[in-house]
Amino acid sequence: MIDTDNNLHKRDFIYTCPSKVFNDQSLSINELKIYMMIRSFMDTTGIAYPSNNWIAEHLGINRRNTIININKLIEKGYIERIEKKGKRYLQ
Repeated sequence: MIDTDNNLHKRDFIYTCPSKVFNDQSLSINELKIYMMIRSFMDTTGIAYPSNNWIAEHLGINRRNTIININKLIEKGYIERIEKKGKRYLQ
């Protein structure tokens, strides 16, 4: 995608979601959006690396709500937090 203001190419995200997650009526719209964004960042090993700040900024929600929603996704078993070489990631 080309930004006409400065002609830089921006990443065009494609979000996918397993039907089990998409059809879970207990998920809020923000939980669903965050899950899909995290999933779009997954590498071939299933590790995702977007920061809480990046997610919040790109979804237009505050950082605290981002963290709360990520923790809810962890509690529900849809994602997990892992530590690798001193850094925290989501999987």
